[in-house]
Amino acid sequence: MQIFVTGASGFVGGAAVRRFVREGHRVRAMARSDRSAEAVAALGAEPVRCSLEAIGAADIGDADVVLHAAAFVDDWGPAEAWYQGNVIGTEHVLAATRAAGARRFIHIGTEAAIVHGQDIDGADESYPLAPESTYPYCATKAAAEAMVRAANDARLETIVLRSRLVWGPGDTTLAPAIEAMAGRWRWIDHGARAPRPRTSTTSSRPSRSRSPRACPARRTSCSTTASRPCTR
Repeated sequence: MQIFVTGASGFVGGAAVRRFVREGHRVRAMARSDRSAEAVAALGAEPVRCSLEAIGAADIGDADVVLHAAAFVDDWGPAEAWYQGNVIGTEHVLAATRAAGARRFIHIGTEAAIVHGQDIDGADESYPLAPESTYPYCATKAAAEAMVRAANDARLETIVLRSRLVWGPGDTTLAPAIEAMAGRWRWIDHGARAPRPRTSTTSSRPSRSRSPRACPARRTSCSTTASRPCTR
């Protein structure tokens, strides 16, 4: 199978490329810089010099499947950066995929697409998206997912994978943060007050105190407080 990948120099996209190559697929991947091209080549894939802003059918080539893992996930930035990277970028890759005649488009989504500050408990795939969320990352990933789902038809199968809390060898985000906090964890009452494990998808309960503060996760600001864990 021939596969085109965006975000191949990132953690999730790079892991996917390694797996595809190992299984004998021919892989070509977006490379937005010389450094990115080197990373793609090191994975065993063919670098294609293009970007989320400028990608066409010729870049996708004769791929059977497109895996879209690229996104704007920086900790800080203007809201427009999330919109351009996650919504417009996805729109461009989706259009190029259709123009190239690929049969399947796989979009790497996130559980953040359903978050707008509400309580969440036991959510599944039927839970409503939150394109009107005040959190730029959540809103733009929700809009991108809605676009991808709406594009599904007889000519192009579209799939959304909400890859929650991916970690492992090569992780450049979660593992370094955990290592930096090693020895600083604290369990309140040895965890006795927690009836069961909670995540932002299974249970996100806003605090009564909602004083905005700078948030280190995917948006410029949010209502996270010391008593309300970040929903991302």
